[in-house]
Amino acid sequence: MKADLKELLAQLKQPELRALVESLYGTDKEVDNLIEVAVLASDTQALAKHLKKRVQSLKRGSRFISYHESFSFSATLDQLIEQIEMLLPEDPRVAFELADLFMTSHGKVYDRCDDSGGCVGDAYRDAMQLWLQAAAAWQAGSQPCKLDWADEVRKRYSDNSYAVWDFLIAGSLPLLGESKLHDLAMHFEKEVKRLGKNKSDGYSSVLANAKSGLRGVAVALGDVAMYERSYLINTPEPGDLIKEDIAKFCLSRDDAESALKWLAGEWHLRFKDRQQKLTDIAYSMSGRTDDLLKLRRDAYHNEPGFQRLQALLEVVPEAEKEALQAQAQSRASASEDIIVAVDTLIKLEALDAAGAYVLQHPELIKQVTYHALAEWAVLFEEGSEHLAAVLLYRELMLEILQAGRTKAYRHAAKYYKALERLDQHLDDYQSLVSQADFYLALQECHGRKRSFWSLLS
Repeated sequence: MKADLKELLAQLKQPELRALVESLYGTDKEVDNLIEVAVLASDTQALAKHLKKRVQSLKRGSRFISYHESFSFSATLDQLIEQIEMLLPEDPRVAFELADLFMTSHGKVYDRCDDSGGCVGDAYRDAMQLWLQAAAAWQAGSQPCKLDWADEVRKRYSDNSYAVWDFLIAGSLPLLGESKLHDLAMHFEKEVKRLGKNKSDGYSSVLANAKSGLRGVAVALGDVAMYERSYLINTPEPGDLIKEDIAKFCLSRDDAESALKWLAGEWHLRFKDRQQKLTDIAYSMSGRTDDLLKLRRDAYHNEPGFQRLQALLEVVPEAEKEALQAQAQSRASASEDIIVAVDTLIKLEALDAAGAYVLQHPELIKQVTYHALAEWAVLFEEGSEHLAAVLLYRELMLEILQAGRTKAYRHAAKYYKALERLDQHLDDYQSLVSQADFYLALQECHGRKRSFWSLLS
């Protein structure tokens, strides 16, 4: 609200404010909800009754919620969760019951909602956190509570077809405490062993649920050994993705040595980069500077990119830094990866070398994304690397015209005008055809694309 309006609002008297609220009521459903909650805020029972009706309406709804509508719908869910949370200090039992009722609506809501954006799922995850907070407050308060919370948590986690309870166990330490979590871990571990013996070759959702439940307990307790065991009970030789997940958990618990155990050995080529990054973190965390230096040296040798250069400069002895920086340009220019080479040379402020690389390796340009090419072309033009800019603008324009992407013809026209601009600075096109010859070839191949040519006049 603007400061002047806020000041004028402060001057309104109570009858005027009441009249204003009454005039607004009925104009919009969301505004009505805000007014009703504000009016009922001092009466816990009345507010709870109002909120319960709204939660129940989620189950009764039948209208499909499109992707675009899902964002405003999730905002309504967020508002409802916040209003349920208002009851928490005064009556945690009622807050829990409403949060639990809200969570039971997820199936009906998901069945009629396109949640491709994930915002509705985010709302239910927030509601799950409120469920845990309210349960813990009810348990710790003076209100009688006969619920077995470990059993309540287990039942909900086991009935989790829409994944809304995925993080329930991992966040349940304040509610269950270490002892009950260990009991829960024993339950899941027995289930994994039992189901593993009878497991067919097919996928078992019950077995997967038991394993992830054990993993959730490990997260709640910060227990690295239990987290490892959740994978290894029936999988003695885990794949690279599992090793990566275990290593990440070890690092989250500041256990670099355990992480390094999982990061050792040969990984599939697809995961090599992830292995290197996690190993780098583990060496840094554990203070293994010699190993870290070797790792970063090897990484830079394999791919002489700018980021890897900067990482190596952080740990290399001072006596080597000057020589390393002096060799960086030539190493980048020798790379067979055009993206690594050109990006590195640009960041090293060696625009002339980047332009030369592009001209020497025109066959590699097809490997570069459209947006990267457009960015390079502008940089080359601004930096007076005219020939390199010409090569890239031509590639960008021809890619659009050859694909017949009419909606992008305005961009193609922009690139052609850039070529005309650059022609004024060039007397010698060297290995490239002249602008005049390029124009004739363009007319011959794409002369019938009138919507493109009309943009040039």
